Amino acid sequence: RSVMNNACIPYKSVMLPSMLKPTFWISILMLFDVPEIQPAETYGNFHTMGVVLDAPKGVAPAKIREVRLFQVQNGKSRRLLDPVQVHNYSYYAGSVFGLQPGTEYRFRAELVDAGGKVFHREEFNGRTRPEPSEPPKARREIHVATNGNDANPGTATQPKRTLAEALENANQAGTHVILHGGVYFEGDLPAVGKGTAEAPIVIRGAKGKTAIIDGSDRACLSATWKNLGSGYFSAPFVGSTKVVCVENKKTGEVRRLYPVGSLPNLKARKVGRSTFGTYKITEAFFCTGKELVIYCPYYKSGETVIHAARRGSVAEHSRSRHVVYSDLTCQFFHGQV
Repeated sequence: RSVMNNACIPYKSVMLPSMLKPTFWISILMLFDVPEIQPAETYGNFHTMGVVLDAPKGVAPAKIREVRLFQVQNGKSRRLLDPVQVHNYSYYAGSVFGLQPGTEYRFRAELVDAGGKVFHREEFNGRTRPEPSEPPKARREIHVATNGNDANPGTATQPKRTLAEALENANQAGTHVILHGGVYFEGDLPAVGKGTAEAPIVIRGAKGKTAIIDGSDRACLSATWKNLGSGYFSAPFVGSTKVVCVENKKTGEVRRLYPVGSLPNLKARKVGRSTFGTYKITEAFFCTGKELVIYCPYYKSGETVIHAARRGSVAEHSRSRHVVYSDLTCQFFHGQV
């Protein structure tokens, strides 16, 4: 019997010719080298989507002349911007623009060899993010303020001091953690308690206030930077960092410094890349494990501040936990907030 839409359809058994039997075709397919490819990855935002494609297993990137990307709709295909090889790795990345929020899209990727022949096709889906909406009314509130105390109950008049302590207590669906105005140097916190689609856990800034969660090293802000001459400066910094920024206190401008792999490269202010060529850089940094060395010729003590990231993200989270972040500024983290 067959199953279609959960209905059983009986049929008479029939004898199949040998060439129609599945085992026949499996044997035939084994004679050919069918490339094995990893499923495409899609990263949807509201109106755009990132696409990552791996080269088929056993196929060198040199064999792939180009990767074509199409949007498939109602049986028709529209060619998009071609994904490009990422450095000299065996995967390709591209972007799709002009999409609508909360919408499922169908795509097709084609791999073309040196002779212009398509030797692999793959279709896959991707979905954009839905537009954010106002979170439901809180069932319970936990307030946090920079002048609070973690021993407090977390009310508006007796707030807690840290986001970490508040999240420890945010273990009920519908809980809202409300950060009053100020800067909170926190991050890499454990997963928040689990909410539901109807009653998510909400972490938000207080109305009319600016709440900032900062993942940088607080000590770095007040560090004394040693002038090494020629635009180079250093300060103690144990460990490593991926993100270093310089902020002009007068204008508010923030510029990110380029990470380099060694002190000689930092001194040369040059980074070699076989795929993209060699470029001069205007500001950069290198971490020795004991100190942070920067090249920033316009750095002036008292006028500029150096931010060095210490944390990867605010907290562990996933969509399945139904946690919403709202009305917050998150800055100077290594990775995704």
